Amino acid sequence: MGTFGRSAQEQGLTNPRPASRICVEADCCYKWSALQEQTYKRVSTPGRTLDNGAQSHTIILDNLRRAKRIAATYARIYLESEDVQGDKAKKGRYYWPALGAFAVKQVYCGFKFADEALVMKLVGWLPAFKKDNALLLEAMSRGNFWLFQEIAPWHLFYTHWPDDFDECIEERDEQQFHETVRKNLKTFPWNSQESIAKLDHFRVTADLRRGLKLFKKIEEADEIGRPQLQYDSLVFLAKHEQNVVLQRLTYADAEVQRILKMQATTETMVPGMMERAVFFAAACELHETEPNRALKVRMGYTQDGEHEESRDMLGRDPEADAFGLAPRPTRFGRELKAEKALFDASQRWLFVTRVADAFHRLMQKRTTYMEDQIAAIASWSNA
Repeated sequence: MGTFGRSAQEQGLTNPRPASRICVEADCCYKWSALQEQTYKRVSTPGRTLDNGAQSHTIILDNLRRAKRIAATYARIYLESEDVQGDKAKKGRYYWPALGAFAVKQVYCGFKFADEALVMKLVGWLPAFKKDNALLLEAMSRGNFWLFQEIAPWHLFYTHWPDDFDECIEERDEQQFHETVRKNLKTFPWNSQESIAKLDHFRVTADLRRGLKLFKKIEEADEIGRPQLQYDSLVFLAKHEQNVVLQRLTYADAEVQRILKMQATTETMVPGMMERAVFFAAACELHETEPNRALKVRMGYTQDGEHEESRDMLGRDPEADAFGLAPRPTRFGRELKAEKALFDASQRWLFVTRVADAFHRLMQKRTTYMEDQIAAIASWSNA
């Protein structure tokens, strides 16, 4: 995988394709090309030095390492880290990446479970199970990788060139990237050309546009108005993530749907199977203590103390405990019949909404804890 680097800048980043425009340094297409390259380098390892003096890179194929790097990048975008040229005074404007860090941490945990869990070793030798497991891991890898390639550059662009953001939002188009970047993208695994086409070549969508345009409003808002804007931006970007990227690249696949149906059944029937849940922690597992139950959202069930009524704008129960969740005597609350099929966009959205609500509640009430966990995930950048 090559890089367009300094020598390409000196050449003006011209695009040799017929009927394509010239991509020069001041243009949106140059900036999108540069940030796309920066994004895939974060999940690559350096290789040999090329003739132009630039260094080649190879995508990390190890699922665990790649997932950790993606989670770390999301965490660093939220934390406004120096390596993404962030502004710590503006921390909080990028809310989706904070939740994204926890979500990809769960993907990492899924990969880890597939490699190490005893139950997987006991049944993993069965040909049918082995085939299904490989197919599901491939689907998870594809969705996780291309979501990262699609969504990280939006945030990085606003960090680097906020004054050009509104104009350049409408001009992101993989077909107009610098030729070297386009060639690199075509060489990537997980059905690169087909995946990019399914994502409409990284062009902006209505939900994306609405979420992205809230960055500036979040920066300018006071302490009272800011949380609602953060939540709104999170929801718009999550709608795009779920309904466009993951639905098209992962959940629309008939074989993936078949496997997920079986997984939903075996989750409660087979001891030791991994739960379909999100833990708001850098760790993959949490001890079942009362405080920790507030950090877990399980698909198909309400959580301990999760009240459907009597919530304020932040989703908080005014009469809840210090964690924002009043404990109940049972491990989980009522079963949610309408939230069983992970591949069904509408059912999955019910789960994602509960995850977003819990995340937002914790970010507002347990900020120090949550940011400590995000910082721990951010430390994985060189995995």
